[in-house]
Amino acid sequence: ETILLWVHRFNHFGIAGLKPRPMNLEYSSEFKIEVLNWKQQHQASLSETALHFNLSSPSTIWQWQRKFDLKGLSGLNRVRGDSKTMAKHKYKKVTKPTTAQIQAR
Repeated sequence: ETILLWVHRFNHFGIAGLKPRPMNLEYSSEFKIEVLNWKQQHQASLSETALHFNLSSPSTIWQWQRKFDLKGLSGLNRVRGDSKTMAKHKYKKVTKPTTAQIQAR
């Protein structure tokens, strides 16, 4: 299925459709709803929908659908970690003092 998707992307977008894309793209909840509605209205597959909206991975649409089914529109909003959680993952870089710093003491 992956090779077939590549062929369709090439036929639809040319060589640009095969270029790697950033992994950290964020989409609005409005866009996600538009994608899910289009898929349903056209009874399209995940691959067809991904191609229509130029999304790199059909599984992204599947994840959006699952979140929407579980939590409705609020499930499509991107939730950022709270500052306490995020702070736990930041590490302070420990540096050794340079010779000049030691001599200045």
